[in-house]
Amino acid sequence: MIFILFTLVMIGMAVAMYFIITQRLTKKIEEEKIKTQEIIERYDTLNKATKEGIWDHDLLTSETFYNDRLLMILGYSKEDLKDNHSWWSDNIHPDDWNRVKLKIDEKLGNSDYVWQDEYRFRCKDGSYKIVNDRSYIIRNTQGKPIRLIGAMNDITDERQQQEAVVAKKLEHKNELGKAIIQAQEEEKKLIRTELHEDINQVLASIKLCFHDIYNGGKEDEMAKEGIAQLNDVIFKIRQLSNRLSPSGLEYFGIIASIKDMISMKENLYPVTINFTHHSFSEDRVDKELGIFIYRVMADIINNMFFTKNGKPTTIAISIKNSDGKLEILIKDNCPVKDTHTLILQRHIAGIKNMLEMYNGEIKVTADNDKNIVTSISF
Repeated sequence: MIFILFTLVMIGMAVAMYFIITQRLTKKIEEEKIKTQEIIERYDTLNKATKEGIWDHDLLTSETFYNDRLLMILGYSKEDLKDNHSWWSDNIHPDDWNRVKLKIDEKLGNSDYVWQDEYRFRCKDGSYKIVNDRSYIIRNTQGKPIRLIGAMNDITDERQQQEAVVAKKLEHKNELGKAIIQAQEEEKKLIRTELHEDINQVLASIKLCFHDIYNGGKEDEMAKEGIAQLNDVIFKIRQLSNRLSPSGLEYFGIIASIKDMISMKENLYPVTINFTHHSFSEDRVDKELGIFIYRVMADIINNMFFTKNGKPTTIAISIKNSDGKLEILIKDNCPVKDTHTLILQRHIAGIKNMLEMYNGEIKVTADNDKNIVTSISF
């Protein structure tokens, strides 16, 4: 009888405890529901207020949540993201993917809590937007990353505006550079005229006086030596004036001027220069660009004979233009093994800066026959 009473009491207590626990659990669940609802309402409010695309990625399940704003930015619908395990990685621009993955893996692998990067992301219509993406890394008590919560911001317009400003500055810089070059050309013409018409004429008159003395029967060795020195000075002044402003460039064109330069180099140095130009049409090159092309080629060829470790004995030059492009190829057998040293000695960096004003580029390499190959393209 006592045992039965004890059993009934225990059952009653258990039932009472069950109801108490059930009530508490129910109350707790209701409280959690209220809190969850409040969080959802706050999140929805934040979702409407923010201009950024919010995303939440679970590293354990690979599931990701994206807010409506992010979908709107990129043009996707919720239906498009039903299976979103690889949606983010699949739409990063291929040229940016390795860099982005390397950086985020590095952040996840150490103790960092913040990741940020800028990359191109593909929209639903196939176009790409430039986005600035940043996230907070949530870690467990052992420091292992378990979740990423981030915000993606479309900065395409901002970057395009910045690029436009940079392009405008570059255009202004190039126009200024061209104006300076043109002014220098005019100055060189003036100096050439003074050298050729004034100084050379005076020297020629002096030379005639020496000839009168020498031909008058007075065989004076000093007069003979003076004539030789005058001839040398007159030749050097002609060289200098031609380098300043080639006489044939303005009247006879680029090809004739390059041929004159080649002839002069072959007279001065033990070098053979082959010039090919049958695929080049001067009609496609305006006067300003023609002068610039000549200057670039003259600088490259002149600098070949100032290398410390040797000078070329053979040079092959070809120039052609087609399909709106102009290409110049110069090969020489300068005995220099280190192309980096050669680039410095030939002042290629300065020539490269000049070419950039005309959207041109220059490359210096060595071919299989150990020739130095200088290629220029516009």
